[in-house]
Amino acid sequence: MELNGTKTLNINTDAHDLYYSNSQKKILIGKETCNGLGSGNNPEIGEEAAEEDVERIRNSLDSDIVFITCGLGGGTGTGAAPIVAREAKRNDSMVVSFCTIPFKSEGAERRARARLGLSNLAKYSDTIIPLPNNNLINIIPKVPVLTGFKIMDEILIRSIKEVVHLINSCGLINIDFADVKRVFEKTGKYPSGLIGITESLGKKSDLITKSKLAIHNPLLELDTQLVDKCLLSVTGSHRLTLDKMDDIVSTISNEIPSEAQLKVGTAMNPQIGSKIRIMVLGRGPISPYVKYALDNDDQAFNDLMS
Repeated sequence: MELNGTKTLNINTDAHDLYYSNSQKKILIGKETCNGLGSGNNPEIGEEAAEEDVERIRNSLDSDIVFITCGLGGGTGTGAAPIVAREAKRNDSMVVSFCTIPFKSEGAERRARARLGLSNLAKYSDTIIPLPNNNLINIIPKVPVLTGFKIMDEILIRSIKEVVHLINSCGLINIDFADVKRVFEKTGKYPSGLIGITESLGKKSDLITKSKLAIHNPLLELDTQLVDKCLLSVTGSHRLTLDKMDDIVSTISNEIPSEAQLKVGTAMNPQIGSKIRIMVLGRGPISPYVKYALDNDDQAFNDLMS
């Protein structure tokens, strides 16, 4: 999937994986530490590799907003991603991190590595959105393993794509970078983050259902009553009507506190056909994974997967 309006960068310790990447720019980190063979599931090696090439990393992060995607629990993502986030912050970039949390069945050691990596990444992220793999079992338990991982990858990429499109596009009712920045801004110790994207065919009942699904993303399981700032973007064709917009906006309004700041944007896309795309961004709800990771509460973190 193309990410128009972005510069993509793949950072890895594994030369073989990096070779097959479609990123516009690639950085093989830790040539001395890893010799291009990966980090061997050791976050300390991943961190050391990133520190070895920290200047190259920093010089590549020259954007207003940096999106970081990684899997936690292994070596490179767990160890290197926090270093990338740290260097982005040193460049005065806003950092938005998407990370996957391993399945419970992958064992206690991998969970412990994931918790530590999440804690380190959250310290340098303005917004962080953990995607627990375990939640896939609750939603689509019979899906093949390979398909499940592809779905998670698709969710990560699509989330970033829609945010970038929101920032770069001029809508009929516009949402700009300043609006997005206010929602992504970190307040306090714990970075928050809510995102949901759905599509509807336009019937009233389906619009209401899909609007609720967008704000109550089942992969995140967040408390929407903690939202203090919310962006709602609705994309449709020229056939998008006022009553359908009102159904969507009123549904989202009813799912967040009355005092929450809600801004609505609308964009026209003739290629969308009869579909209506609904995207919600929210600030306020803190993932329990993030909270327990930053609190160093191993037991509570593990209990989330039980």
